[in-house]
Amino acid sequence: MPDKIPTLVESGLLNGGKRSVIASDLGPGSTTFPHYHKTFTENFKLHSGSLTIIAAPEGVKDAAAMREFNLSVGQDSTIPLSTAHKFLAGEDGATVTVTFEPAAIGFERTVLIMRGLQEDDEYKSWGGGANEENAMFVSVLAELTDSHPLTANDADMIEKQDREAHEKLKSELIGRYATDEMIKEAVARTAAASA
Repeated sequence: MPDKIPTLVESGLLNGGKRSVIASDLGPGSTTFPHYHKTFTENFKLHSGSLTIIAAPEGVKDAAAMREFNLSVGQDSTIPLSTAHKFLAGEDGATVTVTFEPAAIGFERTVLIMRGLQEDDEYKSWGGGANEENAMFVSVLAELTDSHPLTANDADMIEKQDREAHEKLKSELIGRYATDEMIKEAVARTAAASA
């Protein structure tokens, strides 16, 4: 089973760029590498299971400054711009809603890419960071999600990727799974399923 199963709930393409909202089932131990975002805040709301948010004080981009905060069911936590953070799902996983403000269309594309690759049985995880096998993929997803890695290994692996190959893979993934039209269709399917 993939570590993260995201569903696009609301798109900035349909709300004037106000926000992007995803619902995500996180597998046990699901995580991501320490990073920060420059263009949007990120709010985690826990619906079930357990989730630990590990974040630095507002505006601090240093992974060493991050501290753990366990969310209770029904509780939420907002990560400000340019703030080091990561998350860790508990041993039973977690169900969360994540809201990005303003909208993060690249993140929306990543949700559809992850779902498409899961359906094609080509995706399991990228949360453990970059390695020789997945570095190009992580490079593309990091760009789309405005995720700036804070560990030297992740930053180095992403930085050394061939830009032309990076752009080619990004274009292929978006064309295959995450065009603007596909984003709008995904939101419509989610709305119909919850009606």
